[in-house]
Amino acid sequence: MAPLDVDASGAAAVNELIVDTFNMNIPGPILPGLEMMIGLDHMIIKQVIDMLEVFIEMDFSNYYEVFDPRGMRLYVIGERTGCCVRLCMKTTRPFQFDVSTAFGQPVLTIKRTCSCCLVMCNGFCCNEVTVIHTLSGKVLGRISQVFCACSPTFNVYNESGGFVAKIVGPFCGAACPECVCCSASFNIYLPGVGPSIGCVRKVMGGLCTECCTVADTYEVTMDPNMDLELKATIMGVAMAVDFTYFESPSNNCGKGPFWEILFLLIVVAVIVVIVVVVLSRKSEKDSGPN
Repeated sequence: MAPLDVDASGAAAVNELIVDTFNMNIPGPILPGLEMMIGLDHMIIKQVIDMLEVFIEMDFSNYYEVFDPRGMRLYVIGERTGCCVRLCMKTTRPFQFDVSTAFGQPVLTIKRTCSCCLVMCNGFCCNEVTVIHTLSGKVLGRISQVFCACSPTFNVYNESGGFVAKIVGPFCGAACPECVCCSASFNIYLPGVGPSIGCVRKVMGGLCTECCTVADTYEVTMDPNMDLELKATIMGVAMAVDFTYFESPSNNCGKGPFWEILFLLIVVAVIVVIVVVVLSRKSEKDSGPN
């Protein structure tokens, strides 16, 4: 993962953020690299696809970039799994993501055990646990998918195993029209708190992106005063949601045949229009005066 080339304006923005960080009253020590999340209430996580993966239809290591609302890149997230694991286990594979700042400083590691679900969108008989920890091995949070007959649900636990948040997806899981349209909201709820305090939302991509690739974009909103460790864990939630519901073309919540058929029909329509225009001009030219 190459570090970001920062120009003068980018360096000024970073310096401004560092000054704001020192001026804020944040209790306790701040883990290196997490200071970028202080006061942050909105971030965009974009998956980057290698074009070779599109043409040969082979699973490459996933790669994501995290941006703040101003478009400044905060983190890069790179998958580190073996080729055989990716080819044989697909989206049920265990994974490890290394999270680094835009300057190449390692920050966090996101690990998931092997996922084995009989009913993927409901989490039935599922033993999927995603762990977010620092480079020293300190656990910041755990994300566990739980069975729910109506909506995809994840529970979030802190270092000591205490329940700190629940992530609830759209009603009826894959049958929800939002998922069919490749867009869905996973709301964040704190224990004992009624309204949602944030959301991990799958953003609808363009036609070519949705039907030809598994590249996804997630918009994460959260309370700016939320604990930094919980914010880092919410970033891991986006990885768990992506792999569980939107990574595989065969998933009901992913890229289904609807988009492929629609894209094919549009391509055929464009070709027909071009042929008609060419033949019409040729006919006019042939019927014109000699």
